[in-house]
Amino acid sequence: MAEYINKEYTINKIKSLNLDVAAGNTLYAHAFDILHDAVIKFVENIAPADVTERKSGQWVKTKDYFGETYECSECHAFVREAKQYDLIDRAFMYKYCPYCGAYMM
Repeated sequence: MAEYINKEYTINKIKSLNLDVAAGNTLYAHAFDILHDAVIKFVENIAPADVTERKSGQWVKTKDYFGETYECSECHAFVREAKQYDLIDRAFMYKYCPYCGAYMM
């Protein structure tokens, strides 16, 4: 699974590096400054990923005068039990709510 980073947070962490590796040696200090600036520019130029926040929900079993139904805990839409079509409760076959797209855990 891919992992995503917060670009602004990462750049601030890099800028806050205070390494004493180059203390007393101007050649190392200059090389560190060049590398430091190159890493910041690299992170700044990374293209953003197309990431959306995923809603998670669960089916809540309820009863009404039609019989048993399942309610999405996110959008509160109802899905009827489909025993006339399957022996398995159709609501539990849905990995996502068909109305709001929430992932059912």
